[in-house]
Amino acid sequence: MQAYSVSDSGVIVGIGAYDRPNDVDENGDSVTSTSTNGFVFDINSESLTIVEPISLLEQADLELKDVNDAGLAIGWSSIEVEDSLITKAIYLDINNPTQINSIDPFVEGVSEAVAVNNDGVMVGSALHQDERYFTAFAYNTNDNSAIDLGSLNPGFIETALGFRIFNISKAEDVNSLGGGDFQVVGSSVVAYRQAAIYHAFLYENGEMKDLNELIDCPAGATERDWVLAEATAINDQGVIIGNGVNNGEYKSFMLVPKAAGATPVACVEEEEEEDSGSGSFPIFAFLLLPLALIRKKLFV
Repeated sequence: MQAYSVSDSGVIVGIGAYDRPNDVDENGDSVTSTSTNGFVFDINSESLTIVEPISLLEQADLELKDVNDAGLAIGWSSIEVEDSLITKAIYLDINNPTQINSIDPFVEGVSEAVAVNNDGVMVGSALHQDERYFTAFAYNTNDNSAIDLGSLNPGFIETALGFRIFNISKAEDVNSLGGGDFQVVGSSVVAYRQAAIYHAFLYENGEMKDLNELIDCPAGATERDWVLAEATAINDQGVIIGNGVNNGEYKSFMLVPKAAGATPVACVEEEEEEDSGSGSFPIFAFLLLPLALIRKKLFV
């Protein structure tokens, strides 16, 4: 089993491998197979509930990634579409775990949810079926409305070999500011140099912002000493954590909001400097980051 989230009310959600004894093989003989199911564990009552995938096919899985204080759990489940399985974002009330709601944030297709706030807004990533690329979304479970959060550099990147790489984005967490307002953090492609280059983003007030443009530049410097590559979590006070590169070293960071109205210290302009791509950070290296916490200031 693997736990992903715990609510203030003492509910834990996650995943586990479970036997499916009622499966049959092609000859009709009973067989036991294993699938990934979600689980809900109530610390107070010490009760464990297994949440099975929407599809009953042998290869079907379900994961629960987060739960809020109202008992709304979110994640993804395998669903049958035209004799095949695809992944769809889901939400459910932990008090009625057999009633699983799947969503299509953009069009019918692949999606997954990774976080939910206490107002019932869930975030994740979903496929744009026509163009075959993913962007972050926010979905309000109260009125079933979806927002495409877009990307930091909309459109696509033309690589040196002539390939078109769409600028995808991925949401990682969402907070609650009260009154239905919220902020979302994650990562988005901004360039492509042998691998996709990601920057951390903050989405608020209908706009996706590059977090690298919201931190101070060292006094007299022509460039910032950090490249913030991904933001992984945000709390209700707006404090953000994530991973990036600081003076060539992979590190974790924490951003603390400045006072309202403050602006980040700008870098000194350097004439005719070409963009060499130094400091770019491929997202696949994130797992190797040491957990050295670095404090910087952020304007939001």
